Formats: sequence, structure tokens, C-alpha cells
Amino acid sequence: ISASERKKITSIIEDSSIYNEQDP
Repeated sequence: ISASERKKITSIIEDSSIYNEQDP
């Protein structure tokens, strides 16, 4: 896995966790 792919996956995971935290 390349660094750019890892960074992209990490950002996607962070976006998902933030979205889940905002869910009621």
C-alpha cells in the first residue's frame, strides 16, 4: 500500500467517524 493510498484511506476513515459522531 502506498503512502498516498494510506493517507486517502485514513481521511476516509476520519470522515466516517466524524459523520458517525454527528449522528443522533
